[in-house]
Amino acid sequence: MTVQEKTTRVNGMKIFYREAGAGEPILLLHGVPTSSYLWRHLMPRLAHFGRAVAPDHYGFGKSDKPPDADYSVPGYVRYLEGFTAALGVERLHLIVHDFGGPFGLALATAHPNRIRSLVLMNTIFYSDYEWHPLAKIWRTPGDGEELMAKWTRERFANGMLKWLAQPEKLTPADLDAYYESIADPAMRAAILALYRNTNPSDHPEWEERLRGLHVPALIIWGRRDPFLGADWAERFHRDLQGSSLHILDDAGHFVQEDQPENVAQLIEEFYARRPWET
Repeated sequence: MTVQEKTTRVNGMKIFYREAGAGEPILLLHGVPTSSYLWRHLMPRLAHFGRAVAPDHYGFGKSDKPPDADYSVPGYVRYLEGFTAALGVERLHLIVHDFGGPFGLALATAHPNRIRSLVLMNTIFYSDYEWHPLAKIWRTPGDGEELMAKWTRERFANGMLKWLAQPEKLTPADLDAYYESIADPAMRAAILALYRNTNPSDHPEWEERLRGLHVPALIIWGRRDPFLGADWAERFHRDLQGSSLHILDDAGHFVQEDQPENVAQLIEEFYARRPWET
């Protein structure tokens, strides 16, 4: 199935996105420091079930990166509202990873009637989450800029590979594609702004809303994630009533890079059951 590259405009910003298939919308949300390229293995498979759409969030990838944009979770929720409106999407299936989780889950808890199903991969949404060491550097003025300035292609590649359980799965071409985006100083600045504008403890009410989000959910987690341990996956599993949990032992933070085939099969099986119709 061919994956098309398109653009639209949201709040005056050009938003790049990838799209494949037709039918029920499936919205795939990447995190940091990636782009819609993260979903390249999965989108052709999802296209057999519906209209798979994966945007580059503003500040990321091939989308606009205005310095004065609202780089906060509420800001990205407003952008997702505008993006889905621009594409004529109302009810949708949601797939999230990393910072795409707070973006997508905040959208879902604000508009629960719009969500048909959830797929969560190595993400967070809890007010007692404590930042990992790299995030603490990014959140510190001066230190974050210094680290970003030193993020050569070699250093970036070394970091990405350390976050995988099977680093051989990422080819040099893959690393080039990821680095092409983050080589842009505007994307680096956007990442720093996002981390500095995000305080998990600001929104404890989101957890109660998450527990009240009664939609079918699938949780896929890489056990060897250095940032988000499997205990977070188990917590999502407890809070999302009736959810299915699959912890993949030989996968790290980028579970869809470590085990693209297993991830695709798990989602295909989940969608084939169509639990949102029961």
